[in-house]
Amino acid sequence: MPYVVVSALSHDGVVRDHNEDSLVLGPWTLCATSTDSPQSMVFPLGGPPVLVAVADGLGGHPAGDVASALTARHLAEAGARLRTEQDVTEALRSCHASCARRARPTRR
Repeated sequence: MPYVVVSALSHDGVVRDHNEDSLVLGPWTLCATSTDSPQSMVFPLGGPPVLVAVADGLGGHPAGDVASALTARHLAEAGARLRTEQDVTEALRSCHASCARRARPTRR
């Protein structure tokens, strides 16, 4: 059976003291974590689609790590259902709406 190997590596960078980026590899997420060595996953071809995405935490912006983790988890959950460009567009719009709701201050 043919397969694809996807590897990911994430680090703090040279400016920030922590990592705010998140990754999606199929159903697996890596959120706001630095890795010392590449993390690899093997996916068989011909099955459900395999989503691979990076959600940049935009270091320096408030709660960039929260937004990137929320986006990565949302996309990982939706990943196998994303069959068309329209499906991906709708999932990204849903991620955006979810982040916007989370960012709104609560009213008292």
